[in-house]
Amino acid sequence: MMITLTAPLWVGVIFGMVVGAIGEIWGIANPETLIRLARWKDRLLVGCIAIASAVGAVTLYGLSALGFSMHFSPKPIYIAGVMIGGLLFGAGMAISGYVPGSELMALGEGRRDAVYALPGGLLGAAAWTLLYPTPVGQ
Repeated sequence: MMITLTAPLWVGVIFGMVVGAIGEIWGIANPETLIRLARWKDRLLVGCIAIASAVGAVTLYGLSALGFSMHFSPKPIYIAGVMIGGLLFGAGMAISGYVPGSELMALGEGRRDAVYALPGGLLGAAAWTLLYPTPVGQ
């Protein structure tokens, strides 16, 4: 028996606050962290991603084993979209030194350079919102 369940919004807010607090403790809001990662001088972010992936994998496997429905099969046509999106995301990360979550954390810290990265993130989100309902987004 498969169980289909959508979590209430407050669950996402709680998890977002926990992940944000952990990211703040680890200093992910500082663009120097990403720059050190890109230069292979610091592997803190790699450790953060590895921990998050491991916890997520165990959690999803546990939920699947308990009978919760999961959908993980991407459409074959998404390969080009994923490649283009990855290139744009990587370019934005290289130019700004932020990823979307760390950019918002940096704004909360009062970093002025994050203000200049914000329009790029909003432009990307707006482009995805406009393209998603079209055949290109499907």
